[in-house]
Amino acid sequence: MRVRRLPASGKQRSNQPLNPLERKTRRTVTFRCKRTMNAEVSYDFRGCAVSPGCIAQTGPRIEPETKNWRSGPSWLTQTNDYRRITVAYELPPLPYDYAALEPHIDEATMKLHHDKHHQTYVTNLNGAVEKHPDLGSKSPEELIKDLASIPEDVRKVVQNNGGGHVNHTMFWQIMKPKGGGEPSGDIAAQIKADFGDFESFKKLFNETTAKQFGSGWGWLIFKGGKLAIVTSANQDNPISQGSYPILGNDVWEHAYYLKYQNKRPDYLAAWWNTVNWDEVNKRFATAKSYK
Repeated sequence: MRVRRLPASGKQRSNQPLNPLERKTRRTVTFRCKRTMNAEVSYDFRGCAVSPGCIAQTGPRIEPETKNWRSGPSWLTQTNDYRRITVAYELPPLPYDYAALEPHIDEATMKLHHDKHHQTYVTNLNGAVEKHPDLGSKSPEELIKDLASIPEDVRKVVQNNGGGHVNHTMFWQIMKPKGGGEPSGDIAAQIKADFGDFESFKKLFNETTAKQFGSGWGWLIFKGGKLAIVTSANQDNPISQGSYPILGNDVWEHAYYLKYQNKRPDYLAAWWNTVNWDEVNKRFATAKSYK
C-alpha cells in the first residue's frame, strides 16, 4: 500500500510517496465511540490500536494490523490534526478464541460468521442510523422492540440488520468452550416442568428448528408462565413480538455449511455441546420479568 503524508491544511505536501513499512511516523488521534467515549490512541503507518468499529472514512486510508482484535478491520485516517469519529454500534469481540468451540463449530466458520457476517449487520445498521441520527441514542434491542416507530425508509434495514446484530451478540454469549452438558439452575427446573426432561426438550427444539424453511433461527422463549419453542425467518427476533429470547440457534447456512454442508440436523445436535448454561440462566431471569 502506498500513501502520501498530508499536512494539517489538507494540501498535499509532496508528490513523493512514503512507504509505511519503511518509515514509522506516530500520531495521536482523538475519537469517540458509544462504548469507549473519548480516548487518545497513538498509531503509526504500520498499525494502530483502536476501538473496534471506530472508522474514519475520509482521506488516505491506513489499514492497521488487527491481529489483536477479533472484531474485523478498523482504521483511522492519517492526519496531522485531531478528529472526532462517531459510530453508533460496534461489533463486539468474541469472548473466546475462534477455535475454542472445536470440534463442534470449526475455526473457519467462526471467523467467517463473526468477522464477516456479523460485521455486515453492524455496518448496515450504522448506515441506517446515519440517515436518522436520533436512532443512534437507542440500543439495538430498543430499535427492534418498536419497529413501527422506525422511519419507513430504513425500517426494513433496521429490522434485518438490527436483528442480526442483536441475534449474533446473544449467540456468541450463550456458547463457551467446554460447554454443554445438562442444564442447571432455574432453567433446568423449568425445562423439566414444561417438557418432562432435557432430552425431550432438546429433541423437540432440534426437530422444530430443523424444519425452519430457508434461513432463520430457533428460539426458546418464556410466555404465559411457560417455556415455548418458536422459530423465525431471516434475522427476526422474538423481541419484536414482545418476548425475550432465552436461547437461540442460528440456522442460516453460513453458521454451519463449511463443516456440516446440508446436514442441518447434525449441526443442531452438535451445537448443544457448546451451550453456556450460566448465561442461559441469566437470560431466563431477564425473560421472566421482561415487558
